[in-house]
Amino acid sequence: MALPPGPAGMDGRCGPFETLSRGAYTVENNTWGAYQVSAYRQCVYAAPEFATGPRFAWTWDYPAELPDEVKAFPELIHGKKPWAWTSTTPRLPRPVSPAPSLRVDFAARTEGTGRYNAAFEIWLTRSPVAGGEPDVSHEVMFWVGQAGDPSPVGLQAGTVTLADGRPCDLWLGRIKTWDYFGFVFHRPISEGVLECGYYLDYLLRRGYLPADVYIASLEFGNEIWHGSGRTVIDRYEVTVADAPPVLPPRPALDPDRAYIRLDVPAAALVFVENVLMRSTSARRLFRSPPIERDRDHVYRIRAVDGPREETREVVVRAGAVTAVSFANLGGTGIGKNHGV
Repeated sequence: MALPPGPAGMDGRCGPFETLSRGAYTVENNTWGAYQVSAYRQCVYAAPEFATGPRFAWTWDYPAELPDEVKAFPELIHGKKPWAWTSTTPRLPRPVSPAPSLRVDFAARTEGTGRYNAAFEIWLTRSPVAGGEPDVSHEVMFWVGQAGDPSPVGLQAGTVTLADGRPCDLWLGRIKTWDYFGFVFHRPISEGVLECGYYLDYLLRRGYLPADVYIASLEFGNEIWHGSGRTVIDRYEVTVADAPPVLPPRPALDPDRAYIRLDVPAAALVFVENVLMRSTSARRLFRSPPIERDRDHVYRIRAVDGPREETREVVVRAGAVTAVSFANLGGTGIGKNHGV
């Protein structure tokens, strides 16, 4: 079978579930579904502790055989994976509520054929022990890349855009004895910072996650259906903080655009000139297209929260922020707010 080569100078392991540990991270040759195929090859790699260049990698080769299911998840683990004996860090497990800042700063490269994804994964457990599969309560995945048209577990529940401004589809499902949530980003993310705390906070606020479960681990890997490929991780750092996730800084105001800051019920639908805003947070920011400076412009905004609805005409000017509150929706009406 055509297994891609691993990076030069790295230690390698090719046995099922073999691991290599470096500091607060463990790379695991997770072949949990490989029993479904007649033959396969998969290896994981880790660079020496103080080496420069790529830090971790893995390679795989799986035939296109039925069943058309996930065969493996070679992965990098931070925390206490429920099936592991120990945690890689004293910071995890920890309570999920209030949602902490859980950030990963990474850069990864994947080349492959067939069907696979690239995803972060958070395991949540009923107890701080994170003691095996019976303790697992929830699985949260963040699909940051995919090839070959794979599908998450369950059904698509909608599209959300949180504080980091990355639109994604939310999938809800059930696996064995735990609930599954999949955030599938519309655009691939191969490097940068992903603040998982925004998404945990969203799931808590919407009632998808109970407040009494624990974050056991954050992992990154490739779910593999079939084909061959290689992932190389050039940079990877996870930060777990007791403080809530920090909102990104406000963008500088464009002097040729108007801004409307909206306070609305979190579940409300908001339409600006009959165009639905994608954001699902209680605080939303609308930015107009370029408009003429030094004169008034009017935008019609409609907020709908179940049977309650309210419409307002908002007067704005280029280069200024107008604050509008729909926090107490109470029947249809026309009102006016002026720039502040």
